[in-house]
Amino acid sequence: MRIQNIISGMKEDIPEKYLESIFELMQKSQREYLPADPPHLNFYRKNWKVPELSWVKSLQFVGVNENDEVMSYAWLGWNTKYDNLEQAWHFIHLQDNKEKENNRMIMFREIVNSIPEQIKTMYAWYLSESKEEHFYDKIKDERAYEEFFYIANLDEHNLDEISLEAQKQKEKVLQKGYDLIIVDNLNYKENIEDYPKFVNLIECVWNDMPREKLSEENTKLTTERYDEQCDNNLQRWETFLSFVAIERKTKNPVGITVSVISDYQPQVAWQWETGVLHEHRGNGLGLALKYQMLERMLKTTQVRTWSTGSSSANIHMHKINEILGYKKWNSEVVFEFTKEELQKFLKKF
Repeated sequence: MRIQNIISGMKEDIPEKYLESIFELMQKSQREYLPADPPHLNFYRKNWKVPELSWVKSLQFVGVNENDEVMSYAWLGWNTKYDNLEQAWHFIHLQDNKEKENNRMIMFREIVNSIPEQIKTMYAWYLSESKEEHFYDKIKDERAYEEFFYIANLDEHNLDEISLEAQKQKEKVLQKGYDLIIVDNLNYKENIEDYPKFVNLIECVWNDMPREKLSEENTKLTTERYDEQCDNNLQRWETFLSFVAIERKTKNPVGITVSVISDYQPQVAWQWETGVLHEHRGNGLGLALKYQMLERMLKTTQVRTWSTGSSSANIHMHKINEILGYKKWNSEVVFEFTKEELQKFLKKF
């Protein structure tokens, strides 16, 4: 059924009667991203209650039909502090019915008309070869970025063999002057001697990720900003597993890998950042860190599916993923539109 009305505003402005339908739409979208069961609805209920980061503002949009049933949920977000202040991002969830593409256009128009004055570009990201990708092709037939999604089936790994290889890789980096330490649930302050240098490591890892054609600025990461982000993440997810590489002679953190697991989807681990500072590459740290992570998940968690993503341009990480038994599952494309391109597109319809 076609959307007849759109309710928009902050999270607290969205009537409670629509929330369960919104969570079901989110769950449906997640199902398309992985060959595994999506998180329980309680995951989305919990995340809805988590406050926005202090430097992020967002608008929520709920499209309903003539019977007041939710046909679509969308959001538009942007930074208000630190960096990338002229860029916004959005996502649209839709019910499957014969009016789906009409409803997409209705929601998209509402989002574009709600873009704040200071915003000059807007991102959209969707699975490759999806209807969403084809929709955005009509605006601009150029992808700014592509992320390859990889899946590792942990049932295919033998724990004894992985433990032997993990120890072998660990010994290699120990001999080169590095230690690998475990950090649980983002408690880096208590485990790393020079915490500001650790935050600098994270900033370098984030900014070093290939951007392909994206125009975004470097992230400006202060300890205060990173602390807030960690606190926010801990409200959303229950388990964070980290391994950090420390250069022994300086005690400086030089590499990291992080995976996250939700109690509402304990069979799936999502790989977050993995990175090593430029001057310490070529020592096997990336592979050693990820082998420690794989061994730990096999030993201590219920994880059966380990998901990761990396830029299509990141050839080195693709090789590491293949060594660890990952198989490419899909890819996600990111479009970047100027406000002028968006407005020109809408004038056609």
